[in-house]
Amino acid sequence: MTTEQRLERLERENRWMRRIGAVCLALVAAVFLMGQEKAKELPDLEVGSLKVKDKDGKVRVFLRPEGRGALVLYDGNLKARATLGVALDGEAGLLLYDGNLKARAMLGTAHDGTPGLKLFDPKGKVIWKAPKE
Repeated sequence: MTTEQRLERLERENRWMRRIGAVCLALVAAVFLMGQEKAKELPDLEVGSLKVKDKDGKVRVFLRPEGRGALVLYDGNLKARATLGVALDGEAGLLLYDGNLKARAMLGTAHDGTPGLKLFDPKGKVIWKAPKE
């Protein structure tokens, strides 16, 4: 291979490398610029209470902010199955109910931050708790 042929081949490879470099640079710039869109700030939603219904129109979630603010989750038969609430004094808890609307488990904290867990029988009697008093 002559020097002239080698030089021609090198120039051809150089042109291809410049083209590939330009394409890569354009792709990097496009990715960078796509991420520069300013995040849209969503408006606040303020309501007195909030009900979320399923496709059949049955209330499945109810959020009540007044008094002991609570989030109540319902099963398909419109029975409350779980309640997450916070009292004005800071006491907070999660209550789980059986199909007869009886509390069966409670996980919570007292207003001073003391944690607690209670399990109930079907009649509402505490069958286990921690910490033990």
